[in-house]
Amino acid sequence: MAYSATAEDYYPGGDPYNNLTGNYAEADWGVHNLILNGGMKKGQWRTLTTDEWAYILYYRDGGVALVSSASIDGVKGIVILPDNGFEIPGGLEFTSFAAKSDINWNEGMHAYEAKSDIHDVNKYTVDEWKQLEAAGAVFLPCGGRRKYVNMDGANWLACYWSSTACEKYEGYARSIGCQGSGFYICASNSRSYAYSVRLVKDN
Repeated sequence: MAYSATAEDYYPGGDPYNNLTGNYAEADWGVHNLILNGGMKKGQWRTLTTDEWAYILYYRDGGVALVSSASIDGVKGIVILPDNGFEIPGGLEFTSFAAKSDINWNEGMHAYEAKSDIHDVNKYTVDEWKQLEAAGAVFLPCGGRRKYVNMDGANWLACYWSSTACEKYEGYARSIGCQGSGFYICASNSRSYAYSVRLVKDN
């Protein structure tokens, strides 16, 4: 595996403020990677923009009732439910961030902030999760990150890149991030960090 601790090595088109869209979409993680269970063809997948992440995680109709954290057989992460009349499979329960009195939305920070540990709001077995997944739910595991040359945060941090550059800090890009005290949907960090990606396919 090749990596660099220098953010400049990850500038699309040599500019720290370029997004991974338009003329620079070729630099997107999903464009040239063959997805084993996703068609095995180039150009099918891409990374969400920060606006798309924000829409899914908060601003869509009913969005606040469709996002939460969960532990699946001990693996921590974020659960995103679909809209359009989604119903929880029989016998299962889902508690959203919005339903928790100790978790509040901070509009200025674009974050769900917790007074206690934000993880494990819901707990599922593997079989229970299979039912939710079959109904359209998505799980973003806390895969941790590589910060320069060091790995940390496994099963604690959920860090996922967007395709959007951070307009405030040179060499930074926007991401979503979950840690014990909150879930931030417009976070940012150095492009030299290794985060997870959740790719999407346009219809």
